[in-house]
Amino acid sequence: MDGFSGQYCETEMNECDSAPCLNGAVCQNDVNSYDCFCPEGFEGLNCEINFDECTYGFCKSNSTCLDLVADYSCACPPGFTDKNCSTDIDECSSKPCKNGGHCHDLIGEFYCSCLPGFTGHNCEIEVDECLSDPCHNGATCVDHLNVFSCICQDGFEGLNCEFRPCEASNPCENGAVCIEEMNLDMFPLGFHCQCVKGFAGPRCEINVNECSSNPCLHGYCYDSVDGFYCLCNPGYAGLKCDQDIDDCIVNA
Repeated sequence: MDGFSGQYCETEMNECDSAPCLNGAVCQNDVNSYDCFCPEGFEGLNCEINFDECTYGFCKSNSTCLDLVADYSCACPPGFTDKNCSTDIDECSSKPCKNGGHCHDLIGEFYCSCLPGFTGHNCEIEVDECLSDPCHNGATCVDHLNVFSCICQDGFEGLNCEFRPCEASNPCENGAVCIEEMNLDMFPLGFHCQCVKGFAGPRCEINVNECSSNPCLHGYCYDSVDGFYCLCNPGYAGLKCDQDIDDCIVNA
């Protein structure tokens, strides 16, 4: 009879003696048969099959699954983490953007929106506004944050020292003519103003007071541009109130 041995078939055969169960499985003998109790991760009659946990699709984000014994491992692409590669790594968490730059998290990377005046992948570089040589006519450029200033040579002005004084905006007032001068010892402003009659001053900004010489002898003086007029006292006439009216002639 199958499953027994001995002269009188008195001995039950132990089918587990041949160690049919593999991969650490526990063998349980039965009459003319056996059962294998497989450890986790194995299957089959003799536990000879390593079950592929990757068939469950645990690995996310296009990661690569590696089957292990009763386990699996996911090889995550850049930018993802955790056992199943389901967590997007926040590359901005380390605050990589400098100088007030705003960090934008991407898949596996980040980029920084820099404040004006800064550049570089991490906004770590201050832009040198003087690199473009914005200052003209031998001026010295001074770099500031997001702006520059020009120290002009004598005789030039303007944001970029691009103008001579008379070109920038006529500095002479009241219709005067601006004349540029190269002799800065005599004309430190780089120009002089040719005033029209009735005005004076470096920029012709002063209305000459023709009444200052008291031209009205017997009356009140009113100043005008390049002239004056007199309001004579009673009994006087003339441009300067210098004529005594003969009352006898008037009353004749």
